[in-house]
Amino acid sequence: MRIAVLALVLWSSPTLAQRIVIDAGHGGTDPGAVGCGLEEQAVVLDIARRTATLLRDAGFTVDLTRSDDRAVSLSARTNFANSRGADRFVSIHANSNAGTPATGSETFAYTTPGSTSLNLRDRIQEEMLRAWGLRDRGGKLANFHVLRETTMPAALSETAFINNCGTDARYLGDATRRAQMAEAHYRAILRHYGRTPGTVTPPTPSTGTLLGVTFEDAGRGLEDTSMRVSGAAVALDGRSERATSADGTGAWSFTVPAGSYTVVATRDGFGEARRTCDVAVGGETWCSVGLVRTSPPEPEDAGAPEVDAGAPTEEDAGTVPTVGTDAGDEVEVDAGSLVPPERVAASGGCSATGGATGFGLWLFVGFLALFRRRRLTLSALAGLVVVGCATESREGTSAALLDETQVTRIELAREVAPFASIEGVTTLHPDRRFLAVEVAPTGDRFALSAPGFATLDVADETTIRTLAQGPARGFAPRWRADGRALGVRTPGQSESAVPHLALDLEGGEVAPITEPDGALTWIADDLVRVDVQGQRRDVSLSGDRPFDPRLSPDRRFVAFRGLSTGLYVHELATGRTLHLGEGGHARFAASSRHLVFERIVDDGHEITSATLWIADLDAGVTAPLTGGSGFDTSPSLATNGTLAWLRDEVLHVGRLHLR
Repeated sequence: MRIAVLALVLWSSPTLAQRIVIDAGHGGTDPGAVGCGLEEQAVVLDIARRTATLLRDAGFTVDLTRSDDRAVSLSARTNFANSRGADRFVSIHANSNAGTPATGSETFAYTTPGSTSLNLRDRIQEEMLRAWGLRDRGGKLANFHVLRETTMPAALSETAFINNCGTDARYLGDATRRAQMAEAHYRAILRHYGRTPGTVTPPTPSTGTLLGVTFEDAGRGLEDTSMRVSGAAVALDGRSERATSADGTGAWSFTVPAGSYTVVATRDGFGEARRTCDVAVGGETWCSVGLVRTSPPEPEDAGAPEVDAGAPTEEDAGTVPTVGTDAGDEVEVDAGSLVPPERVAASGGCSATGGATGFGLWLFVGFLALFRRRRLTLSALAGLVVVGCATESREGTSAALLDETQVTRIELAREVAPFASIEGVTTLHPDRRFLAVEVAPTGDRFALSAPGFATLDVADETTIRTLAQGPARGFAPRWRADGRALGVRTPGQSESAVPHLALDLEGGEVAPITEPDGALTWIADDLVRVDVQGQRRDVSLSGDRPFDPRLSPDRRFVAFRGLSTGLYVHELATGRTLHLGEGGHARFAASSRHLVFERIVDDGHEITSATLWIADLDAGVTAPLTGGSGFDTSPSLATNGTLAWLRDEVLHVGRLHLR
């Protein structure tokens, strides 16, 4: 049994390679710059695809924000990269200008960049000039959305001027030249990480920081590093550096020259664990390592590793593979339900030996409607697949995951007249500007993220102070239920992961902040994976890539976003799936029936409107909460109904009132 469980745990762990997001500008209804018979969206897509192939061959994990000619909003691009915990973000574009056509290549970083972003920008600029030899327009700074609202170091390249038919457009329109530009981006990224791409001379060696924690991997991989393993021997393969993970936190670190390193961790009672990570010049690379238990801990053994008391038993196993879909018009199929809540607590994980008995398959087919550019367009015929698995109780008796079946399909939420409002609105700290806000469950404190997500502030009605600073520290903080501590993220962590760090508001690090019942939802292999007390469910979004999953307080729903098709809410017990149209940053009310989210519209370059909306999930309807002047973003709800959000980057607070 133990061997089968270990195999499933290893199978379900996420990819550990460095994750790069390559963003091909524009697409779909937005062709971008046009000139000399070319469209920007087409030429940069080809360059982006070729770049991704080269990087994957070099061992990177690469996500494309789009791989075909489709519209993807600016907020979806940045939120997708942030939610996936990407390490770098590179946006590829073609330029144009009015009047006499200009020429040349230029690369941008954010207006207040860190040294890592500047290094990435400058390497790309150097390699583009080496590839095409156009005029050097320099490395520049800009307040572009995709640079401002990404948590990781980011750069945006303008390869050439598409309206210059003499030279630039001729290069953009030539497949061989586009391959050269893709190789330029590839070589730049490798140089940025201190690796040698072919004959290019790398920069003078400099150091970076390689750090992380050792933790027990119970099947969630890097999404849950809360069960820390201390006393592990940590080494770098092929080098002399050695460390021992610290008591309690499992932390370790090395200062090393930029380059690629394989971290090797060993500890009695666990199998050897390895993970390879790339250290950038002057960068901080988190490379936490999960160890899989090979023998049960001995409670009275003083030498046993320190782990959380809630570590899963051997019955906890991985998930079953998903099954493909067949799409059709107005097709209805059977869908199953989860074990009722009163039976969940008695159930263990998915059985590794239970065979096919008890496996459930849900198939959803329907039209996905896409709200884009303030109009409703029919985007694709797509569906959802949900795969369940048999469960085995801790007493050894089996309980079927499926109790009954129902007929279901994807529903498009109806837009109705407003049925909710925000009362008693106040503006707090109007002299400060923020990118995101999370209100504490108690409603009296606010976690605030500055542009670039490198600063995390905590405020109440009268005071504001900085709690943490550093790369990604302000990204998606997680409150403890009592509102007195915050989970703080580190570079490379996804939005759904348990934060590596946790800080008490009165000072000092505390235990990692997890859900009281241990529930977690995350993305693995483009599946929305839900784990509630050992019961696992996979949800697949056909024709799109899901990200930013979030469970409702009562565990009835999981909300997630499709990269190009908008916001969905899936009801776990019935399989009913509601498509809310364009939207993001979904936050459930305490009752779980209502969901507040943002709807952001852009013109391919910058945001043109941003409003808050509310959904009644039982009724299957949505309605606007705000409108008119101002950009409303980042809604967050407290247990007592306090609603916090940003209007034009300023903190606003009120109470949600249902009419």
